[in-house]
Amino acid sequence: MRLKSAALFVAALMALSQFSSAQYEMPGVTPGTTSSEMPTASSGVTPGAISSETPTVSPSVTPGTIPSETSTASPGVTPGAIAGAIPDATPNDIAQIEGGVYNFHVYYLATGSFVKKPKLPDSGMTALKSLPLKVRAFTFPTSSLDFTKPSFRKKTGDIVLKLPENRRKNAVYISKIIYDYITANIRSRETPIKLLDNPHNKYQTASEIMESMEGDNMEKCRLACALLRSSGIPARIAGWKDHYVAEYYLKPPDGGKVKASWHIMDFTGAYDAEPDKVEPVSWFPVDSKELLAEDWKGNPINIRLLSSKNTYLEHSEAEARAIFDAAASGKETDFSGNTALSRFYLLKEMTYEIHLAPGSRSAEVSFTMPLNEDEPLRTMKYFASSASSGLNVTVGRAHTYINPPQYGMVYTLPVKFELKE
Repeated sequence: MRLKSAALFVAALMALSQFSSAQYEMPGVTPGTTSSEMPTASSGVTPGAISSETPTVSPSVTPGTIPSETSTASPGVTPGAIAGAIPDATPNDIAQIEGGVYNFHVYYLATGSFVKKPKLPDSGMTALKSLPLKVRAFTFPTSSLDFTKPSFRKKTGDIVLKLPENRRKNAVYISKIIYDYITANIRSRETPIKLLDNPHNKYQTASEIMESMEGDNMEKCRLACALLRSSGIPARIAGWKDHYVAEYYLKPPDGGKVKASWHIMDFTGAYDAEPDKVEPVSWFPVDSKELLAEDWKGNPINIRLLSSKNTYLEHSEAEARAIFDAAASGKETDFSGNTALSRFYLLKEMTYEIHLAPGSRSAEVSFTMPLNEDEPLRTMKYFASSASSGLNVTVGRAHTYINPPQYGMVYTLPVKFELKE
């Protein structure tokens, strides 16, 4: 089977050949390591080296079920809506940013398997002592999930009181009424364009959302997590198919037929529209702190995701690597597929816009890459390139972060942007 749509990926990469670019393999993973330094392309990233600690992929995908291409466009979602993305920003909005505006691309080659949606249990526990230690951190308040304020606590109680008395301590029913409350009462809004030195401040806190009664997709996820945590249900913001979702943990009483697991609450409607088997969550935090798809500190900037395209390939690992290498170098490539294989290889193409403050000539941004050890999905290779003649893009060494006893690992890619002289 020839995947014609994948040829678009090659064409896009060929068009980038006039710009500087760098591509890398997933380096050896050292658990618990982080780094504030941003080495250049030559600093320790060995092509062809995949960490032996990287989890393997289990063949859980029904052969022949992988689509040739998917778009990030979902019902009610602007294509490319992800962390920091600004849906339908108008020229007047962008004109308010007086600094420079430049484009760039980030590409990933990932491997994974489709997974079954977890089954909802009949009941779920909310007592902290009944929850495993690895999820208790996701019941804590944070600066953005400020649910300890008396007014917020009262609102949480008012929402739960709408349930019949025998369901007010059942996490399954509490999570459902929280979702229904947000979808029915919180008006949608566009993410504002702001030059900030901390992208977390772009969004309203949970208590501010409750006061304004409006929010973008990220803010709705924040509010959901705050209401869930306030009700004793572990919750966190994660990335799924290029936009934010809220995940919540349901633990049935001991002896139940359904296993404890994380469930997705998606305010775009995309997750509920998917069939029984779905792409795994791309990433999730490993502590109570908020994790963004794009994060930075230092010079005030704004990152705007213009488009995101995912192309699934049914190939062996060697073939997928060869396709990525050939595409990255601008060579003609055969995209013949093999429907007998049960896992997929994902070519992810992200196109961004970066706004620099007046007088600023550089910025450093950390991109959260696909890595989900629980439901195998991992980034194998990555590279970034400039799409503006006046911008240099330098890719650093990937960082990893773990936080025992919480399960999982955060895998980030530091990228440095500098204006040419």
